[in-house]
Amino acid sequence: MGEIRLDALTGEVVIVSPTRANRPVSPTLCPFCPPSQEIDPKKQVQIVQNKYPALSKTPDERITKGGKPAYGVSEIVVESLTHDIDLPSMDAKTVSEIIAVSHKRMFELFCDPEISYVHYFRNKPVSGGATITHPHSQIYALPFVPPLLRSEVNGFANGCPICESVNESERVVAKVGDVRVYVPFAPRTPYQMIVAGEHIEAFWHVKKNTLEKIAQAILLSLNALERLFSSRVNYVLCAHNSPKNAHSFHAHFEVIPQFSDKAVVRFSMGLEKTTGTPLLDILPEEMAFSLREALKL
Repeated sequence: MGEIRLDALTGEVVIVSPTRANRPVSPTLCPFCPPSQEIDPKKQVQIVQNKYPALSKTPDERITKGGKPAYGVSEIVVESLTHDIDLPSMDAKTVSEIIAVSHKRMFELFCDPEISYVHYFRNKPVSGGATITHPHSQIYALPFVPPLLRSEVNGFANGCPICESVNESERVVAKVGDVRVYVPFAPRTPYQMIVAGEHIEAFWHVKKNTLEKIAQAILLSLNALERLFSSRVNYVLCAHNSPKNAHSFHAHFEVIPQFSDKAVVRFSMGLEKTTGTPLLDILPEEMAFSLREALKL
């Protein structure tokens, strides 16, 4: 099992988990396909234990001096029993079920007094970072609030930047009722999109009919990327809910494209990797226009 360390230079928290190096990459027998013993063959969407967790509720106390036990939870959301399907090919009802099942479990984990934040994310299979191609996402219950979420909490201190952005027509990509897909005013990566509906602190409080609109909006954002860049783009989809003890947080999903081919999209990785400051070569308003046009095809 791993441990949690603090970078004394930057103050950032790092999870060190050597056992994860043993996890399989594209195994011959898929652990999420029937007749695997890891899944329930009667459930399309289900939560399963991560066999190579970075965190545990019973962490190893034998840790390096200066480190802390890696308390927390790492779980997998199996999104379908069908192996060769990905999220953009699913319907909104299925995607809303995935979100509902995931956030029900996230709320249960959030109630643990030792947990400060629960994170949900999924990678586009393999090249996006996933080691198993079967459609799945992940849930991490963390004993700390990650730096990006801490920054977002500070961003809501003097109003809601999401509520201010959802009606900026130049950067809105798609609308589903009161749910908007939009490109941020200052995106961290090219073609980053935010999916947000009403101002609510966590998605486990969202009503069923709103959840389906959010699912439709997520599908529109992923379909726009697929149409605009075909298979030349990977992505990470994640949910940002309120950390504990935060106020006025606006829960939202983020779609974060990952480009490896500079012939497709040019942007500076050197500056971002070495300073944390993104440098983009295209206006966010132009990104939104291209994504809107892609959805018209």
